[in-house]
Formats: sequence, structure tokens, C-alpha cells
Amino acid sequence: MGPISKLTNTLEQADDIYLPSFPPKSPLTQSCFSCWGFFDLCVGIKKESFGTVILDFLKNLKAESGLIKIIECMQNSRMGIFIHKGHLDRYVILEELVTGISCQFPFR
Repeated sequence: MGPISKLTNTLEQADDIYLPSFPPKSPLTQSCFSCWGFFDLCVGIKKESFGTVILDFLKNLKAESGLIKIIECMQNSRMGIFIHKGHLDRYVILEELVTGISCQFPFR
């Protein structure tokens, strides 16, 4: 089984778990799940994702550099789950669940 098969099988299993077509409905949106599935879901020793496969493909095609840059930005980003830790002046304090890193965001 190649990396694409591993990715599609894993994404299909995750879809059944996190986006069921029956109640109870998931709080995840399809767009959030799709971004996670394409760029954060990794398999294998090299941690291949759909994003890394797409990047390799685009680079081999010598695709337009702007398109490659967009996919690289998405691949290098990470979706996180944050815990609300309170307020400090006009900032909301959030802590990323996996890394434990705290950040402050201004609120309006």
C-alpha cells in the first residue's frame, strides 16, 4: 500500500469518526476537517500528507511559483485546538492543547 492509499484510508476513517452523517452531528465544519485532512494528517516514516504529495507534483511540473508558495504556506501551518485561559487587558489568552504554548490575541 502506497502513501496515497494510506492517506485516503486514514482520511476516510477519520471522516467516519469526526463527520458522521447521522446524529449526533460533529461541531467540526467540513472546511476545517478538509484543511486538517489535506495538510495535517500525515502517514509513514516521512510524514507524508496530501500537501507534501501535491507540492512534489507541482515542483516536478515546474508549476507557477505563486501556487507552490500557497501550498507551502498551508503545509507549513498547523491547525490547533485552543483552550480559553482568560483575559489580560484587551487580550484573550489561548493555550494550544497539544503544545501547551500560550498566545494572546486582541479582541474587539
